[in-house]
Amino acid sequence: RWPIYLSGFSLGANVVLKTLGELGTTAQTTYNIRGATVTGAPFDLERCSPALGAPGFNREVYTANFLRTLKAKARVGLDRFCTVELGEDVDG
Repeated sequence: RWPIYLSGFSLGANVVLKTLGELGTTAQTTYNIRGATVTGAPFDLERCSPALGAPGFNREVYTANFLRTLKAKARVGLDRFCTVELGEDVDG
């Protein structure tokens, strides 16, 4: 198995950190994740989310694009790297 290294920027950085925190040691033992790097993680999403949802550039461009592409990217990553069967359909 190839080692997996994660990278994230902004909200993607938060996703990487949250995922690693939730997986704990299984990140390495089950998923072969060997390292990660993040930049610009909004550590307080509750405080940052109003700005992302407010009218203007963030909501119209950044947030809309991020959410639109997130499911497709997650499915590709799962299909490519995960051998563990998940109980919930990512497409649903």
